[in-house]
This record gives sequence, C-alpha cells and structure tokens, in this order.
Amino acid sequence: MSKKIFNFKQYIINEKKLDNSCPVATRNLEVNTKNRDNAISAPHIKYGPLNLNDEEYWEKYAEKWGTTADVAKKSNCSNCVAFDISPSMKECMPGSVDKEGYLGYCWMHHFKCHSARTCNTWATGGPIDDDETSKSWADKAPKETFALNEKKKLKFHHSDAPDAEGRFRDLGIRALAKWLIRTRKGDMRKITGSLNQQINFNKKSDPKYAKKMEKVREEVKRILNKKKKDKK
Repeated sequence: MSKKIFNFKQYIINEKKLDNSCPVATRNLEVNTKNRDNAISAPHIKYGPLNLNDEEYWEKYAEKWGTTADVAKKSNCSNCVAFDISPSMKECMPGSVDKEGYLGYCWMHHFKCHSARTCNTWATGGPIDDDETSKSWADKAPKETFALNEKKKLKFHHSDAPDAEGRFRDLGIRALAKWLIRTRKGDMRKITGSLNQQINFNKKSDPKYAKKMEKVREEVKRILNKKKKDKK
C-alpha cells in the first residue's frame, strides 16, 4: 500500500484530551474507521473476525497460541488488558451494538472495538473497568501524534502502488474483484482494507466511485464463497 495514501505510523491518533475527556477515535468516525481498518489489515494485528462465526479466522488464531478454536475464542477483546470499559469510557461509547457483545476502547490500536472479537496482540489481564486505570492508560498515550481536526485534514491520493496502475478506476467490478483476489492471494482482510480505504476517502467527494468499491467488495465475497463451495 502506498505511503501517499495514509501513513498509519505517522498519523497515530492523539489520545490526549482535546475538547473533552473522550479519545479522538470515539468522537470522530473517520478517525475510528481508519484505525480499525489498519488493525484489520496489519499482519501483526489482524483484528477480527468480520463475522463472529468465521471458523477459519478462529482456527488461524488458535494456531498462533497453540490451542483449539474453542479455547481461542475465550481470549478476546472482552478480557484483553487494553480493553477499556470503565465508567468514564462508557460515556464515550454510542451504546449497545448487538446481542453478541459490546463496544469498548482499545488503547493499543486506538479505536472502538467489539468485545467478542480479538487480535494477535491480545494480552491477558483485562478489561479496564475502573476510571483510575483508564486514566493511567490515557496518560501513557503517545504525546507527539496527529489528531484529525478542522485545521489539519488528511489528503487522499488514489493508490500509486506499483501493482495498482489505475486499476481501481479503470477495471469493471468483476474484473477488479478477480484482480484483487489474485494479487492479494484471496486474503479477504487485505482486500477489504484496500477497498475500505477507497470507500472512506471518496464517499463524500466521489460517491459514485465509492459505490463501485462497495460493489467490488461484495463481488469479491461472492467469488470467494463460490470457490469454497466448489471445493466441498
């Protein structure tokens, strides 16, 4: 992925208090989405799964820890040392999301994460359920970081990665889906990360293009699901 699109290491979100006590990502959907998508696509994080019933994800996660998928599912965000559900943090959350879990704040990767999901950087010892511990994590957050606000905004550039060559715009939906599957070796997380970025940066300035990326994402899912069924 081109550094010109978005350098996540350079633009780590500033968790220090700006307008109120809530972290930036809990107040700005664009910031939260960027950080979450990075956590999904980064090989050392791999936040997921998108579908909690995705057994393939849990099996790969279990391999990392040398255990079974059923056991691995118990090591999730809800009991991670960096998962913040303190009273003060709950006031920053939008509320309940579904019957399968709830939202908390991840101090490792700076986004609102789901209690039933997990990632490769999971660490035992959580959750954070008191304001004093929450404050200690906030105090240790990066000092010199970037916060998205009205004075400084990120600029979007269409991917100029060596293998892109304008394909996102030029190829049709099915052709682009097949190309992404081939070049990303069928890794849905990598494909989703690429497409989500295109969608997020263009949904206001070029909604037609963003809609095309959404259709490509659905086509990728359709093709991959068909391949799975054909193998059975």
